[in-house]
Amino acid sequence: MNRQIFLIICSSLLLSASAEFIAIPYGSCGEGFEDLSCTIESVTVQECDIIEKKFCELIRGESYQMNMTFIPQFEGSDLSLKAYAIINGKELPFEEMNSKACDYMECPIKKGVQQDYVFNVNVDMLKPRGKFNVRWLMKQGNENRCCFTNKFKIA
Repeated sequence: MNRQIFLIICSSLLLSASAEFIAIPYGSCGEGFEDLSCTIESVTVQECDIIEKKFCELIRGESYQMNMTFIPQFEGSDLSLKAYAIINGKELPFEEMNSKACDYMECPIKKGVQQDYVFNVNVDMLKPRGKFNVRWLMKQGNENRCCFTNKFKIA
């Protein structure tokens, strides 16, 4: 292998391995989501710039690793997680997102045992620029189990 290519591959791996995860602000999902059965401990995004003390700024064409740490008060393995951009009061689902939660965390989950849900957020070039809220909703069958919101800015 060409030495220059080998060095580029190694430095790229080092950069991705040492990427910093930033804790981002998050809030409750509001009305209609009061009876949830989990506690969100933290939400972090790889290399996220926090602007105006509340928005996680993402760049179109980039991919970011996101981690939600939570403690469930339920058990199970038939879980889904969906994301919805809330724009002008309407929920627009992230259609391209794989909603099978157990693809991104250890299942079955156990009541009272901390879990990490780790996945990639791909910001394609077709995403509109701007600031908006995102609702992240985990379900078990038809029951809402975990929910949080946060603010993103797409640049």
